[in-house]
Order: sequence, then C-alpha cells, then structure tokens
Amino acid sequence: MEFNGESRERVIYQGKEYFYRPSGVNVGSHELTQHLNDNDKAAYPTWILLSPGYQQVFKQKGLLNVLQLDELLTAMEKTFVQQNKK
Repeated sequence: MEFNGESRERVIYQGKEYFYRPSGVNVGSHELTQHLNDNDKAAYPTWILLSPGYQQVFKQKGLLNVLQLDELLTAMEKTFVQQNKK
C-alpha cells in the first residue's frame, strides 16, 4: 500500500482515526505520518514496511535504489513465508 503523507483522507489504523492537520495555507501533514515516524520530523520519501499484522518492521528515511529495495523485499518475503510455515 502506498500512503501520501499529505493526504487529506481520514485513515483508521490499528483502531485509531488519523486526520490531515493543516499548518498553513495549502500546507500540512497527516497525523498517521507523524505516528509512523514516531513523532519525528517526517522525511519524504520514507519507506515503512508493515508485517501482515500491520506492525512496523522496517523504516528508512530517504531514497532506496532498485537493488536495495529488491533485497529488502526479498528478505521480508523469506521472513514472512518462514513464519507462516511454523
């Protein structure tokens, strides 16, 4: 799933509602962005990968190149496939 940190849509995540909060004229950010960044300043882009149970398992602020992204997703897939076999 892709999430735009400046989205104006209401989002329910783990049973809690998150909203867009304006901070000026046509400027603002979404509460979910702040929550997923542990209330640190958000960086764009930020890669946040969630487990099948929607728990945060990886966070990287900034760009990932194609090789890094491929290695990350392959490792995540192996981890979750192994966990499901148990």
